[in-house]
Amino acid sequence: MAAKTLTYQGKTQTYAEWAAETGIKQSTLIGRVKAGWPVERTLTEPARSGRRKKPVDASLIGKKIGENLSVKEKMGSSNNYIVENRDGSKSWLVPGYTLLKPQNLQLDESSLRARYYVTDPDKTEVGVVNLNAFCEVVKLDFNIMLRVAEGQQATHKGWKCRRA
Repeated sequence: MAAKTLTYQGKTQTYAEWAAETGIKQSTLIGRVKAGWPVERTLTEPARSGRRKKPVDASLIGKKIGENLSVKEKMGSSNNYIVENRDGSKSWLVPGYTLLKPQNLQLDESSLRARYYVTDPDKTEVGVVNLNAFCEVVKLDFNIMLRVAEGQQATHKGWKCRRA
């Protein structure tokens, strides 16, 4: 089977040859052609380096929400935040977009009711609104954590989980 070729400005080369000449990965060139890009754009537009990351909105940290809640910290590289009540006795993991919308800034504890309580291996318990997002952040298997919450399994990587 002959290698696929591209012709640009009267020059015909394989994807591998164009990749070597342009510095754009062969897989990127193939993906661009499959996506319907014109040959000129395929070979001349520089490739983006890495994935685009959403900027961290550090301005939310410490923000007061209603009378009894405040944003404690951001969870890893996700867009989820830990929100605590005034005395720090309860906390919830909530998506950042809920904190950015003006209509959601008057939240109280009842609107952030945890659906699960998760206990880490060090015995610290946190209320979780979105178990799937929480599992992604702390690198746990969501389906296994559901089994733990249902009592079908005792723990997952030392973590416990129960329904609220």
